[in-house]
Amino acid sequence: MNELWKKRKQNYLNTLLRYAKYVLNDHFVIALLFFMGGLALAYSNLVKSLPDQPNWWEKPVVILWLLLWLQIGRLTTLLQPADVIFLAPEQYQIPGYLRQAFKHSYLVGASWQVVAWFITLPLVGQGLNWSWPLLLGLLVLQLLLKLIWLVAQQDQAFSWGKASAWHLSTAKWLLPLVCLALYVWTSNLCSLFLPVVVIAGQVLLHRFSKSKRIFNWQQMIKNEQQRMQSIYRVINLFIDVPQIKGRVYRLRWLDGCLPSIKKSQNIYDFLFLRSFLRRSEYSGLFLRLVVLAGILQVILKGFWLPIILDLIFIYLIGFQQFPLYFTFDDNALTYLYPVDKGTKYQAFKRLNWKLMLAATVILLVIGQLIEFDLKRLLFEAISVLIEIWLLNNLFLLSYLKKRT
Repeated sequence: MNELWKKRKQNYLNTLLRYAKYVLNDHFVIALLFFMGGLALAYSNLVKSLPDQPNWWEKPVVILWLLLWLQIGRLTTLLQPADVIFLAPEQYQIPGYLRQAFKHSYLVGASWQVVAWFITLPLVGQGLNWSWPLLLGLLVLQLLLKLIWLVAQQDQAFSWGKASAWHLSTAKWLLPLVCLALYVWTSNLCSLFLPVVVIAGQVLLHRFSKSKRIFNWQQMIKNEQQRMQSIYRVINLFIDVPQIKGRVYRLRWLDGCLPSIKKSQNIYDFLFLRSFLRRSEYSGLFLRLVVLAGILQVILKGFWLPIILDLIFIYLIGFQQFPLYFTFDDNALTYLYPVDKGTKYQAFKRLNWKLMLAATVILLVIGQLIEFDLKRLLFEAISVLIEIWLLNNLFLLSYLKKRT
């Protein structure tokens, strides 16, 4: 099992490295450096402007920030669906395999918590006037909470029923929120006693239930597939990932807002819109990009930086919808429709125009509400419209020629 873990871990890292050259391309790295530089400058100015007495919002922001960072780094088991059959005879060796997976997962998760702690240091040290023992205690608390969450995830491997999901939700959200709030509001190192007690309870429970443990293959494989899909969705922002799998939702409550198939002049208007709303890899991606761009619009100031940010995100929103064009190519009925191929192209282009324009309006409104600037509004609107036209004409035609 140790050799199997090492082999799968190496293949997993090689896969991430292979995609990294597409994600961390020259243009994105340059844009990321400018973006991180702008955030660092804004953060530095914010910390310098903090008064001696903490503001009302500082402690809630620290708690929420650290709570969100705890969600980064899930248990990495690298289990595959075929393992239910081929590894079942070796089930007695699964605990050793999980120990290797747990060590790797905790090392990655703890590294992210150290990064979050370093980012939080200026705000906590300057704003809350904490001493170094309290700052180090905060790091210890983050590492303990991450350990509790990963242990709860590992316990799902030998748990069945709804009690396991409740236990995981408690370790993921409720307990960290209580521990962080208690530590930040009281500024007392004794608050570390609570997560230590929880870890001790997890160890004792694990030992007493060791003889009754049956491995839950379906749950652990499902967890691993969800984890990999979340990674592939991020990579899919930059390049098509064949491993990504979408989920289809009925969304009956939207039926009244959508045109019926009888009223649609173009059958592909109906098909593309329904497919976009029901498939999470398109609608979910659109919502995530709009929300992220909106948050950054609130944070970033100036004239050029918000414009560049909008151009980047509008491009990503439009370009990431291109694979939707081929959604129905595997359906034989689409080739039997007495519909000209040009109508498919026009329907997709109309949908992409609407999505990009909707995202543009949202981002422009947010930007102007934060800081009204008529000159920036006009320049930004014209730039985005030119980008949308280029993307949905020249770039789209080039993309389709390469794929067909």
